Amino acid sequence: MALCCAACHGAEQIVVGLDKWCVQDEEWVTEDEPDDFAIFGLPSQTTPCPPVVKHNDRREKEKTRLKALTEDFFSRAQRGMEVALVDEASGSPVACFLVLDTSFTRLSFYPADGSRHVLLLRDLAEPSRGKALSCGLSSPERCVAVGIVQEPRRFVCLFDDSEEADNFFTCITILRLALRVPIPGPV
Repeated sequence: MALCCAACHGAEQIVVGLDKWCVQDEEWVTEDEPDDFAIFGLPSQTTPCPPVVKHNDRREKEKTRLKALTEDFFSRAQRGMEVALVDEASGSPVACFLVLDTSFTRLSFYPADGSRHVLLLRDLAEPSRGKALSCGLSSPERCVAVGIVQEPRRFVCLFDDSEEADNFFTCITILRLALRVPIPGPV
């Protein structure tokens, strides 16, 4: 700390680069011309300290990124999106159409053979991805498996690239967690 200029009533101040925090007034002191205030024997005209990145700023940026990611994914999934379902017995992918209903209750798979597989999202088991799957493909980083709790069957989705697989995994995980949060009723 150093003594503040006359503008701050001679109170103590904290010098950060060219910026000064007035301890008495609890505000930043801004001046057009830097003073010769010194902290630890260094003049205030030295290279300013890098800005402090607040934890909340990173958290807000991540929340914004995830919100945009989920909005985009849910919009595409409600319109329907092409994926490939991997037949775990043979390891061969089968073209499929994935649809998320507008009330976020069902995830439906429509393979090319005309069948339909419906997963109720409230019963969705934790999705898995990548090498943990052992889906028999040369690129497991492009795979995500979803299934129902207490049922042995799972659906392994194969995506065009690993980024799309990561987005699917993230969005299904967020949706699954959102459906598990109890909504408080009237007291």
